[in-house]
This record gives sequence, structure tokens and C-alpha cells, in this order.
Amino acid sequence: MQIFRTGKLQDKQVLKLLDDLISAYGKSEATLHVAGNGLQYDADVHSQLFKGKDFGAIERFDFSSATGQFVVRFRRGVGQSAQQIDDNRAPSPYFDDIGLETSRGNNGAAPRPELVDSLAAIGIIKKHITFVVPEAVNAGAEGASAVLQAQLSTLNERLTEVNAEADRRRQAFDEEHVRKLREVEDMISEAEEEIKLGRKAFEAELSIRDAELQSRAKLLDDRDHMHVRRGLRENITTEIQSRLGKAMVNRASGWMRWGVFGLSLAGSAVFVWFAYIGLTEYAQAVQASIEVPGELPLLQTSSIWVLLARGTVSSVVAVSFLLYAVTWLRKIYHDDVRVQRDLERYAYDLNRASWAIETIMEARSKDGVEIPAAWINGVSRNLFDSNSGHKESDANDAIAAVLRASARAKIGPGGAEFELNSRGTNKLAKELED
Repeated sequence: MQIFRTGKLQDKQVLKLLDDLISAYGKSEATLHVAGNGLQYDADVHSQLFKGKDFGAIERFDFSSATGQFVVRFRRGVGQSAQQIDDNRAPSPYFDDIGLETSRGNNGAAPRPELVDSLAAIGIIKKHITFVVPEAVNAGAEGASAVLQAQLSTLNERLTEVNAEADRRRQAFDEEHVRKLREVEDMISEAEEEIKLGRKAFEAELSIRDAELQSRAKLLDDRDHMHVRRGLRENITTEIQSRLGKAMVNRASGWMRWGVFGLSLAGSAVFVWFAYIGLTEYAQAVQASIEVPGELPLLQTSSIWVLLARGTVSSVVAVSFLLYAVTWLRKIYHDDVRVQRDLERYAYDLNRASWAIETIMEARSKDGVEIPAAWINGVSRNLFDSNSGHKESDANDAIAAVLRASARAKIGPGGAEFELNSRGTNKLAKELED
């Protein structure tokens, strides 16, 4: 048996050593001795049991690998024998012993382990040794110095191992970083290549569509002007027809129109109410004066006349508001009719002008015939002239208005003579104004 002396191990360190041995070699037996009791080792139970503060409660353990090639024994304190771990043991506040026994393969026992396996088992044990103590330690200051030197030596070895492990992990991390960086760069390169291919395809498709648009634009430019003009005329005519089916003014103007009409009706209603109240009070006062015999006081007579005047004025104002509302509604109607007629006339003139232009261009392009100016003037007469249809009727209306307003008319060699009085003058001025 090979015995390894170590510094005092905590219970968690002992369990960690046992877990590492089980992970490496399995187990056929693993027994803990705690407070004089032998317990079969259970990793889940005992890891929770010794999770808190360390008391050094684990006295020893015995471990046998699954193949029986390794037996590891842990004992508290120190022993005097170099071969038997249980001989002449003594308690120690500083040291514990770990023994490793390998199978020799005699008398049907487990086969002797390979050298590599034995070294691996020794490595697992030494990984849990806190420091190495010299074989012989003198008492006093020299002994303490030797212990400290041994501890420093062990710490130096552990530090070297930690640095080597850190370098190994750093190198592995650098290699992993370089590998991932290369993967990312490859992904970026692939994405850039896909973007380039997509851009080329998009540019090619865009070029094709641009060529198609240019060819269509050329076809549109090369079409017959007559066809273009017909399309425009149809669009304008359709727009006029749709416009005639809607209100002649926008919504804001319509609200303003009906608002003025409503306010006029409201004013008329208010003054009708005032007139009703005034005339009712006047009738009551007159009825009271009739029922009371004798002459009424001057103050009461004045009040009756004030009531009559107030009712009369309110009636006149109410009638004025009502007449204004009717006049305003009539004006709205005439304005809408005039706008509608102008739009219809514009549509008719547009169709007539389009027909005239097509006829003239067709005659010039196909037959080479020069259209007479008289015919052109005839077909284009009064085009887009909204006042042309009213010129003759305006003159006739003026003569009729003068005749209606005249008190006496005389037609002789010297021409026509009209005599107007004041009433006829006012009537003529009003008709001319309208």
C-alpha cells in the first residue's frame, strides 16, 4: 500500500475525492464512517448533509473500484507504518492519511492494473492533497519552518498547475474564438455574395422594365393625336357628368348658405313670438279698458299704444326676416341652376369643338382640302362664350322694361319718346338692377 499524507481535509473535500474516484473507476464498495457509524455512500444525501459548516465529522472511508483493481482508504490523523494505514494511528490536528492499494493479480484476484491507470489514480489522490510534509520533522522552529517550506512548495506546484490550466483554457478559448470569427466572416461573405447576386438580378429586372416602359412611352407618343384628344374629351365629359350629380358648391359653402337661411328663419320666428306677445298684451289691455267704465288714465293709455307699437314693429321685422329668407333661398336656387347650365354648356361646347377639330384635321391630312374660313367661323361661333346666348335677349328685355315702366310712349318721325313718372323710374331701376 502506498500512503499519502495531506493537510487536514474538510468533509466536502473528502466527499469530492470520493466522487472523483467513483466517476473514474465506478464502485463496488464505498463506506463512510461518521461519528462511529458506518454508512453506505450516497452522493445526493451526503452532499446535502455536509453542505454547511465543516466539522471534520467524516472519520474515514473505504473505497473499492468496480473492477477491484484499486482500493483507496482515508483515515483521520497520522500513522507510524509506511505500509499499513491502520497501524499505530494517532490523532493529529494538522494531517490526514490517504492509502492506495492496487491488486497484484494473485490467487484469482482482480488483474493487476496498467501503469497508466495506476498513475491516473495517484494523480486523482494528489489533486486533493493540500500540501506535502517531509518524512521527518524536527520539533521547534525548524520543524515549523520545514512545514511552511513544504506548504509553499505545494502551493507553488498548485499555482504552476493552475497557470498551466489557465493557459490551456485560454488557448482553447482563443482557438474557439478564431473558429467562430471565421464562421462569422464566412457567413458575412456568403451574405454579401447573395446581396450582390440579388442586386445584379434586381438591376437586370429593372433594366428590362425600364426598356418596357420606354417602349410603351414611345407607343403612346406615336399614337394618333386624334385618339388622344378623344380620350381627353371623354375624361372631361365624364368628370362634368359626375360633377353635375353632386352639389354645386363645397360642403363649407353649403353649410354657410343653409346657416344664413336658418338664421333668417330663426330671426323671423323670434320676432313673430315678440309680435304675438305684444299684440296679445295689447288685446288684453284693450279688453280691460272696455270692461272698466270711465275715462282711462293717461299713463295706461300710453302703455296700450306702446304695446301696439311693439307688436306692429315685431311683425314687420318678422316679415322682413321671412322675406329675406325666401329671397336668399331663391338666390341659392338660381345660382345652382346657373352653374349647372354653364357646366352643361361647357360639355356641349367641348364636344362640338372636338368634332370640329377632328373634321378639319381629317380633311387636311387625308384629302388635302383647305377648309373655308366661313365654315370654320360658323362651327366655332360662340364656343365657350357663356354670355353669347343672352346678348339679343338682353336688348329685348331692356326695351320691354322701358315700356313697362313708361307712363306714356310715342313713336313718330323723330323716333320713340317715353314719359316716366317717379313710380315708373323706380320700377325701371329695380328691373335693370335685377
